[in-house]
Amino acid sequence: ILGFDQESIAKPPWKPERASLPDGPATVQLSTPTSCIIIQLSRCGDGSALHAPAVLRDVINNERIIKVGVGIDDDALEFYRWSRESFEEETQLYELKSRFDLGCLLPHKNPSTRVGIKELGEKVIGVSLNKSKRLSMSNWGSRYLTEEQIAYAARDAWVSAAIIERLQKANEEVFTTDALRKMDFMTNQTNMKDMDERIRESKALKDVEKELKNKLIDGSKISENKRDAK
Repeated sequence: ILGFDQESIAKPPWKPERASLPDGPATVQLSTPTSCIIIQLSRCGDGSALHAPAVLRDVINNERIIKVGVGIDDDALEFYRWSRESFEEETQLYELKSRFDLGCLLPHKNPSTRVGIKELGEKVIGVSLNKSKRLSMSNWGSRYLTEEQIAYAARDAWVSAAIIERLQKANEEVFTTDALRKMDFMTNQTNMKDMDERIRESKALKDVEKELKNKLIDGSKISENKRDAK
């Protein structure tokens, strides 16, 4: 089991110098409870999946290696779309198989909302995470990451791995690697192609709905103006 996280290059309008930097994941973090590796994907060649280490895809697509994190489906989708820009063959795409979203572990007043890694870290292993907006929006495409960036990136992945370790010690029957692999959510995961299509369709419907609402609002304003003119 590996803790998993990634950082992307933020491109706010007030940072025009970042516009030409690669899209997709800038770094990927893979962690055990004792160590973490950070791969600077944006510094591998031109930052595309074509130049990423081949072993990374082997790990990400390996069903026997469980990847854990919070909001991990979002990360998986970003990796999948990133790889689609470089590859056409399905076997070359990043599928992020055997993923486990830790955000569903703790109850939330809104059933559709996942608990964040900060809250999980505090409640499960007693670790406080620095979720600085300044750091999250920093330039993850830099050749040399600062010590602050390295610590920020590594800790999220490490906390995920440490949480699983704590849960395994508390309940071995449920949280061992073999037990997790046999669970329904693991054996019946949506593949990335289907997830991508579903999310794109949902976004298209929302765009249509937004356009219709705007037309209704504009039509209402026109009617009001006509009444005022009379």
